[in-house]
Amino acid sequence: ILDRLDGTDGMGGPNEFTFEQLKALEVENRVFGAELAREDDDLQDVCAAAAVDTSWCDALAAWDGRTNTDSVGAHIFREFFTEDNAQTWSVPFDATDPVNTPRDLDETALDVVRAMEQGVADLEDFGASPTATLGSLQKAGDTGAGDIAIHGGFGSTGNANVIAIRNPTANDDALYRVSYGSSHIQAVTFTDTGVDASTILTYSQSTNAASAHQDDQTRLWSDEQWVDWAFTPAQIAAEAQSTTTVTGAVGAGAGTDVDGALAATGSNPALLLLGLSMIAAATMIRRREPA
Repeated sequence: ILDRLDGTDGMGGPNEFTFEQLKALEVENRVFGAELAREDDDLQDVCAAAAVDTSWCDALAAWDGRTNTDSVGAHIFREFFTEDNAQTWSVPFDATDPVNTPRDLDETALDVVRAMEQGVADLEDFGASPTATLGSLQKAGDTGAGDIAIHGGFGSTGNANVIAIRNPTANDDALYRVSYGSSHIQAVTFTDTGVDASTILTYSQSTNAASAHQDDQTRLWSDEQWVDWAFTPAQIAAEAQSTTTVTGAVGAGAGTDVDGALAATGSNPALLLLGLSMIAAATMIRRREPA
């Protein structure tokens, strides 16, 4: 956000935050922990001091600093930085200066060097290449998901586009099987002509393996694409997949209006309104029925 405000992120001038910039930030996939660790070449000094093949250090040095599906070297930093004691800083976190601390990776600390060695050893045990792309190692882990590369990284490494691995059920041969993290994402702006919104449900809508909507949005997300959100009545009508009409009153003594039904049945008005709101919301978001 600070880089966006001062205009040093390459997305445009300072002191502005447009709709498209907001969407771009979500998939920028910067790794803040790596940006800190790379200051003064500390990260490379750690790798040079570690007992690892130089090919790992070469790949780490050439890494673009992102967790895009085509990023090479992201897995090396992740495995290093998530080891115990890897995050050892010469200037530790200071609650009175949270923006600028911690900083200055302690490249001379033996525990930090050992963390690099252990991270590389774990990757070698798995059979990963130092020049593997992140997308070849990180796949969708939701039930029924196809061979879909997923971008993003761990919150502990400083990723804003957070992914996590919790009880994955797909792509057993992947190193990182993503089943948690960035899920329903939306970017919304209010214009002179109305609402403009883009959304994505990263794990898709249907759990039916035979449905076309089982992983369609997951594939969109893999390509860093969005769904244009229908908002106006005309847009909703144009995008509708099915229509459900609810008629009649509620309960015994049904009358001609909702108030009469409530009075006759003693129903809780708040609960009824909540139910009606949920039906309306389901229609508004035009949730697709499984095929």
